[in-house]
Amino acid sequence: MALFISFFIGIQLLHSVVSVPLTTFLPVACNSSEVKAAAEAVLKAHNEIQEDSYILGLHRIFDVQQLSEDDYSIFFLIFDVLETKCHGWSKKSWKECEFRRPYETVSGRCQSLIKVYKNSNETHIYDNNCILHPYSPPGCPGCPIRQNPSEERFQEIARQSLAKFNAENGHGHYFAILEVTKASSQVVYGILYTVEFTVQETSCPKSTPVSNITECPLLPKETAERGLCKGSVIGRADEDSKIVTATCELFPSKSEHQEHHPHATETPEKQKETVTQVINKHAVREVQEPNPTFIPTLAPHLAIPSIPAFPKQFSPSDSCPGEVEIEIPGLHLQSS
Repeated sequence: MALFISFFIGIQLLHSVVSVPLTTFLPVACNSSEVKAAAEAVLKAHNEIQEDSYILGLHRIFDVQQLSEDDYSIFFLIFDVLETKCHGWSKKSWKECEFRRPYETVSGRCQSLIKVYKNSNETHIYDNNCILHPYSPPGCPGCPIRQNPSEERFQEIARQSLAKFNAENGHGHYFAILEVTKASSQVVYGILYTVEFTVQETSCPKSTPVSNITECPLLPKETAERGLCKGSVIGRADEDSKIVTATCELFPSKSEHQEHHPHATETPEKQKETVTQVINKHAVREVQEPNPTFIPTLAPHLAIPSIPAFPKQFSPSDSCPGEVEIEIPGLHLQSS
């Protein structure tokens, strides 16, 4: 019932904002500054909503069509994204983050409907749906291979790495693992296993040694430090595995972040005319296989009389797909 109510409210809000009958979607240049600004607004809102995952960066505008009125435009956007190395807890812009190498890349395609007012920075995001999948580059001898982070061997590597970090950092409390998010293996002079995992501060002080971190209660998210950690183990047939690295990037608690950035909870008076309203959203879905080519259509709940049906063809604009924002050697994403 709760899901239905949320869904119904989204429809009512959309009806109240879009009241003027519009005619048809028209093609527009994918490389235009107006279109890129619209995609940036969607991506910024998406990364803020999906703060417990990795930050997504814009790879290119794949397709766009536009409904234009005197004081606003509505864009139906299709754009490609890449997962960065930054976690959402860092609160960074994707432009501050590094894209991953092809063997560890997660790519995706987002479909969004956004209203942009022409005489202000106000935007309304009606819908955003992103589907992500791991990129599968051609195999090469000696290259790292993506692995399943849920496997017990990688869980154990994360536990060993965290133990090393807890022992060596100067923090007053122990940290505990939340989730192992990435894992890979690579043949070097042995086998190098690497993991990424998220951690959160516990209530156990280091002044009292703890043998089992899982018994330590987590501090509330509002007051706990959280972090993204990287660890690695190298193993050879003639010796036991040993820790090579254990590093963590820690992020301030939500309360500390809000103290240093008041606008995180309250918009300053001079900025109140700049608003991004997310009326309806979808959670990101990650699939193991690339999603099939699709023809853009409006989500069923958006097909209301105020907005005409989106054409069942991609834009004929010569500028679509648009320019790639950042070239990554060896990365070749789908062209349709």
